[in-house]
Amino acid sequence: MDETGLFWKATPDLTLATTSLKGKKIQKERLSLAFTCNATGTKKLDVWIIHKFLNPRCFGKKRVNINGKPIQWRANKKTWMTGVIMIDYIYWFDAQMSRPSLLILDNFSAHEAAMNTINEGIEVRGNLKWTKVVFSPSQRHLSILAS
Repeated sequence: MDETGLFWKATPDLTLATTSLKGKKIQKERLSLAFTCNATGTKKLDVWIIHKFLNPRCFGKKRVNINGKPIQWRANKKTWMTGVIMIDYIYWFDAQMSRPSLLILDNFSAHEAAMNTINEGIEVRGNLKWTKVVFSPSQRHLSILAS
């Protein structure tokens, strides 16, 4: 699993135009997307989307335009992955599994904080049934190993 940012209102950097528009501000409206798949890419889980608002107008009343879609929607003021959202993700991931599974994460602080909360027994939902979480080594550790 890994996250990426999507600046959905930003204009492209490379276009056929030879000059940029004067007086236009760069749009910084973003979404965070979390993608998960197995090692071979044959099984892809729902995309997790983090936005500023929990129920934007485009979803309609009672979220009718998003219910039943392969999307898990979460909200955060800065549209980032947080420890709380990551805890929800890990338990959701564990519920999707039907046999022992390995979840590989990078060592982003929200990922580590979520796992510390789960491992220390602070989270009331208990232990994970099917999932073992492993953190991939950082680029710094890889460069040390290579030299």
